[in-house]
Amino acid sequence: MSDRRDIEELQGAFDAAEQDARALVAGLGEELGRWRDTPGSWSVAQCLDHLATANRVYLRAMQPAAQRAIEAGRQRRRAARPGVIGGWFVRSLEPPVNPRFRGKAPASIQPRPSPALREAFDAFLASEGSSSLPEDYRPITGRQSRVVDEDRVSERCA
Repeated sequence: MSDRRDIEELQGAFDAAEQDARALVAGLGEELGRWRDTPGSWSVAQCLDHLATANRVYLRAMQPAAQRAIEAGRQRRRAARPGVIGGWFVRSLEPPVNPRFRGKAPASIQPRPSPALREAFDAFLASEGSSSLPEDYRPITGRQSRVVDEDRVSERCA
């Protein structure tokens, strides 16, 4: 599979996440966007706020290593494959989450207590603007990069 096809697939996943988020909030008023099923659950706005924050935090953490790899002339030779722990981590994020493994998000990516729906949605879209990452780091982007389906995550959070 060519690098170009890999990038197009990854870009397609970013585009699909944005479309899913748009569909999720379409026609959703502020009150419903902030509604929480139970006191410990997250609203749609909080889920979007969490995803926006996680995108910023994790992409910021990955960029220096990716930049160093490019500067050193390193390129991938095969599809990226997560190790045992990385694979488990990615699978643990996919809904439905096994209640035994459900945990709290790290403090660095916790949502704000009561973000406005529009503000959280705009922040999510801005964080998805980082979707130029596959093109920026094309030489080192792996074919099997996983993008979590934000719509399914939102369903799990609400």
